[in-house]
Amino acid sequence: MAAAADLQRTLTDLGLEQYLPNCLQAGFQNFQSLSSVTEAELTALGIRLGHRRKLLRKIARDHAWPDNRPLPTSYSELQQHRNSVRRLARGNVDPDTLEENYYSLTSPSQSPSPWSRATSSSSDSTVSTQESLDGTRLQVAGVLRTSSPLFPIAIHEEDNHAQEREKISRALRGLGNFGIHIPAADPLKFSDPDRILDSEKWLYDVMPHGPKSGLSRGSNSSEAGVTPGTQPLEAFVEAFSKSFNHFLFLFREDELRQSFNPRKWTSDADLPIDVCLVLALGAKASAFQVEDVQNEWYRRARLRLLSDDRQDDLWMMRVLTLICLFEIDDNIDVSYSFLDAATNIGLENGLDSPEPTLNGMREPALSQWLRVWDTIRFLNL
Repeated sequence: MAAAADLQRTLTDLGLEQYLPNCLQAGFQNFQSLSSVTEAELTALGIRLGHRRKLLRKIARDHAWPDNRPLPTSYSELQQHRNSVRRLARGNVDPDTLEENYYSLTSPSQSPSPWSRATSSSSDSTVSTQESLDGTRLQVAGVLRTSSPLFPIAIHEEDNHAQEREKISRALRGLGNFGIHIPAADPLKFSDPDRILDSEKWLYDVMPHGPKSGLSRGSNSSEAGVTPGTQPLEAFVEAFSKSFNHFLFLFREDELRQSFNPRKWTSDADLPIDVCLVLALGAKASAFQVEDVQNEWYRRARLRLLSDDRQDDLWMMRVLTLICLFEIDDNIDVSYSFLDAATNIGLENGLDSPEPTLNGMREPALSQWLRVWDTIRFLNL
């Protein structure tokens, strides 16, 4: 009972007391027994990623691991460091050896360890590092195929005319309820299966009317080459910027404005995936909140991610975070799976190191991605 009380007290101090029943059921009767916990065990215990790092930091601190250092790469390294500290305290070891021990990374012989996320400089861990990278790639590939109510990947309706017509009709009815006019909404196009209104057209042709719409520039004519149909898209970007990007940094404002260029878009094939997600989140945060519009932008981005070539790691890390934010109100487990994958990409790229360089990346790009990483860390809390 005393041991269990110790575990309860420690978890409560960390704000993780909700995991106590699972720990006891799994056989962890005291906090010391958690010191060598594996990644698989943490997953089985249901401990969220941000909570895992808080737990691991406590374990590391109990083993005299410095708070200003990244977490060790293995439990054996943690033990080695603790023993070195003890020998140093007895005067039996050179201080330089202690520093060497910190950088001496060993691979655990048991199942994958939660300590194995940090970047290693030892040749002995090259294979382990490559396996970790491959594991992250597999995780990303798997999470991109995750089904959710907002993206039922197992149900493809691309070739089903009846379901497509119903989906578009429902969206048009929803838009009409908000006083939004669809210029291309010719009823004849819905009665003939061969003339179904292309869903991408109404996404671009949504045009508000009336003084209360809040999206019009005050004129129905084009300004500077921008058609009225692009005006609500600009409003969605503004809504994303004010409701998300001002608080959870994901884009520099100038980069966001540069990426958003309706003059270059003729179809969804021209629209960047991350901008699709920005529009989805912006539509979700805007005053109109037409569910079918935001879900259509989201669906397009997810489908493109399944077919398009993956860009660089940092781009994918941000895209996964955008998906996490879109899903978070509807399915926290799905949202967390995307956040977990984004976090692992950041860890694999050394963003949690004291002075990350991202392979010599220059400013201002380096600072931008470090701020994106800060957002991901905040979401993990």
